[in-house]
This record gives sequence, C-alpha cells and structure tokens, in this order.
Amino acid sequence: MKLLNKTSKGFFIGFVAIVAGSIAIAFIAVYFSPEARFEREMASLQEQYANDTYGGDTPEETLELFIQALEDGNVELASKYFVVEKQTDWLDLLKKIKSEGLLNNMISDLNREKYEHIIGDKQVNFSIANDKNEIALTILLSLEVSGKWKILDM
Repeated sequence: MKLLNKTSKGFFIGFVAIVAGSIAIAFIAVYFSPEARFEREMASLQEQYANDTYGGDTPEETLELFIQALEDGNVELASKYFVVEKQTDWLDLLKKIKSEGLLNNMISDLNREKYEHIIGDKQVNFSIANDKNEIALTILLSLEVSGKWKILDM
C-alpha cells in the first residue's frame, strides 16, 4: 500500500525544500549580519587582550621594553608592546623604518629625556622634546585588562 501518491509526494518534497531553504536563509542572514560579525570580532579581540602577556607592570617598564626590543633590532617583539588592534600596523611601520635605516634615529629620539603626564588611573602620556625644547613626540600608554601597560599611540 502506498502512503503518498505522486502528487502528494511532490508537494511534500517541495514543502520540505521551502522550509529547509527558509531556515538556511535565516541562518545565513543572522550569521553574516553586521551585528553578529561585530560580536564575533569583539569576542576575538577580548580573547586576544586577555591572552596578551607583553608589556610592563608600569608604563615606564613597557617603554623600556619597547626601546630594548628596538635596540636589539627585534621589530616583531617591539610591535607587541602596542595595543592588540594596532600591532599589525606598527609591525609594518617598524619593518619599513628598519629597512630604510632609520631605526637608530628612532631609538635615539626615544632615549631622550621624557616628561610624564598622568592622565588618569589607566593612562599615561610621555612627551619627548627635540633640541629646540619643542615637543617632538608623545607616547600614550594605557593599562589593559591583562594588567599590562601597552602603547596606545605614538
């Protein structure tokens, strides 16, 4: 005995295909939505911050570690003293500075006297003056969730 005739079978298969297609479209729309992508990126960034062990216990220590890495010619390590989302950009820039033979100039500038400005509990700014006693460089450091100080901007 047949449960479904040919017409009913075709209707049932079509109905299942429409339901499955609708579910697939809904899943794709939710998964690839800007909100879902943003949430995934934020979760990834939070994980990277939590696992980031580079940096010092003080802003001064982080700056010294950064300068030491540059003095050693290790721009990969030096880039890790920046906040996570800026590490790739700084690695590219530091590689360019090194390849153009300007790393020693950068190190020389960073080894000048620094003037510390505490902005708050979690941010410190260092100013470095040039020979004319004009501010030539400012370095902003922040205390991250990992408990390490990182270079936020330079």
